[in-house]
Amino acid sequence: MNKHCSILLLLVLTGVFAFTSMHARAAGEPIADTIKKAESGDAAAQSELGFCYQVGRDVPEDIAKAARWYEKAALQGDAQAQVGIGLLYYNGDGVAQDYIKAAIWYEKAAMQGNATARHALGAMCVKGAGIPKDIKKGVELYEKAALQGHSHSIYILGLMYSKGDEIPMDNKKAYAYLKIAAASNKSKTTADLRDAEAAKLSKDELGEAMKMSEKISREIEANKKSKKK
Repeated sequence: MNKHCSILLLLVLTGVFAFTSMHARAAGEPIADTIKKAESGDAAAQSELGFCYQVGRDVPEDIAKAARWYEKAALQGDAQAQVGIGLLYYNGDGVAQDYIKAAIWYEKAAMQGNATARHALGAMCVKGAGIPKDIKKGVELYEKAALQGHSHSIYILGLMYSKGDEIPMDNKKAYAYLKIAAASNKSKTTADLRDAEAAKLSKDELGEAMKMSEKISREIEANKKSKKK
């Protein structure tokens, strides 16, 4: 597995690369048509072409070209491209590594309501990765992404509230988020973490945590329906 494939796999596993599922050309559209649209200034096509070069879909893999096309689209305000170029700057892949530029692009996409950008920027804030550590902002971003259904933000919040390292421990919130995460990822590990949180709660507290989880789930579904309209 080459360097670029390794990076892509890592991003998929950590939930940061969820934005790739949004890159899908119109059914049956030849790559030549996408290139033509991109060269004419179409931001969506430029973003799509950047992704194609990044993963080697219908064109030879070329991360430098991916970065150039992403940046063209990002400068036009395409949120997916802003996430894409942000990831490349974060990893120093095809461009010189620059955490500040990564954070700037994530911020732009997050302000447009992009869940992946909110998750990625939240992670940078919590870890203090190249930018000042800001736990409050990081958690707020995770929570916004979680309410949009971002599965990894949901999981991370469950872990954070369970451990209480960076934020006050809250076993009810930990259970609420881990319950949703377990239902989504079908992981035994996540289910075990959920059950461990349940064991820390009294019967009444568990009932409250279940209601909290149901409320969050309803908000997620409502946001998904709203986005489809």
